[in-house]
Amino acid sequence: MSGDAPTKAAGGGRGGRPITVRVGGGVEPETMSKEEAQANVEGKMNAEQRQVVTEVLSGENVFFHGAAGTGKSFVLQTLVALLKSKNGGGSALAGVC
Repeated sequence: MSGDAPTKAAGGGRGGRPITVRVGGGVEPETMSKEEAQANVEGKMNAEQRQVVTEVLSGENVFFHGAAGTGKSFVLQTLVALLKSKNGGGSALAGVC
C-alpha cells in the first residue's frame, strides 16, 4: 500500500518474534536505555512531562497532548524505555496517536 506509513521490525515480541511498529512521518524510533530515560526525567523534562511519567509509572491511565514541538514523542519514548525496564518488556501502550 503506497500511502501507508513505513514500518520497522523491533525485537522482543512474544516467543522472540519481532514486533512490527508503525512509524509515521518517516521518523525511526530510537532505542533508549533505562539510564538515559531516567536522566531525561531528572534533568530534561519540565514539570508537566514529569507528571505524565510519574502517573503512568504509578499505574494511572493518562492522555497527553500538545502542539508540535512540545515533547510528546520525547515523553513517549522515555516512558517506553522505563516501562520495558520495569516490566521486562511486557508493557502495552494503547490509544497512542
